[in-house]
Amino acid sequence: MLPSAAFLPLFKPRGVSSRKLLNRVIQSVGAKRHRFKVGHTGTLDPFAEGILVASIGRATRMLDAMSLGQTASKEYLATVRLGLRTDTNDILGGCSVCANALHIGDMDV
Repeated sequence: MLPSAAFLPLFKPRGVSSRKLLNRVIQSVGAKRHRFKVGHTGTLDPFAEGILVASIGRATRMLDAMSLGQTASKEYLATVRLGLRTDTNDILGGCSVCANALHIGDMDV
């Protein structure tokens, strides 16, 4: 028997959308068949990897009360490559500007 409420922390790899990962949860737990909701704490960019917390059943109502919903403040860790611009403005594009940024130190950023 499935619990009436549960939180499930999931690792979302790069290249997989949050929706696709959530669809896998919906299918795995039989949410449509058992008629209960599955939600999440917020969408991660398809190029990002990280933890996506899925909520199952009554737990979907608890997200905002626990400050885990869409309005919660979040913190991100990013890696930036200075001096590089791509033709698509994302990691998938080709390099359109490749400048040497080695002269820029931590104190300059």
